[in-house]
Amino acid sequence: MAAGSAPTGAPSATPGGAPEAVPAPVYQKNAAGETYGSSANATPLTEPDLISAIGTNAAGQTVDGYVRKGALNKATGADVSSPAQAAKYMAAITANPAPVSIPLYAKNGSTVIGSFTVTISPGTQVYPTGSPQASAPSSAQARRAPKTRH
Repeated sequence: MAAGSAPTGAPSATPGGAPEAVPAPVYQKNAAGETYGSSANATPLTEPDLISAIGTNAAGQTVDGYVRKGALNKATGADVSSPAQAAKYMAAITANPAPVSIPLYAKNGSTVIGSFTVTISPGTQVYPTGSPQASAPSSAQARRAPKTRH
């Protein structure tokens, strides 16, 4: 990558500081037509259907695979769209702060090869999608780094 250039999909600015349009990441598709890959340079609207992650297989070994975007969003509260849903999610994780395991798939999206564990830290705040607070950097964005190990 050339010095001073931003990775594809990452925020960028012109010399005057104005935001510059950055193309959305391009993903491969599996036989079912689902996109898969890293969401490191994506926004919630441009994430792939299957997000790369590192989990654990049945033998307890580390394994690379993919989690479904919807399952990850549900586990992290990224799918809430109203204050009422955010309050309900917060109440649920406060009452039961245990980690949540979601299936880890091969890139075909149907073969389960292990599990990926999502842990929500005490005191994490969840805001409805589109709210000003949801636009601020959060732990939910950090979880979308490529090959996240939990």
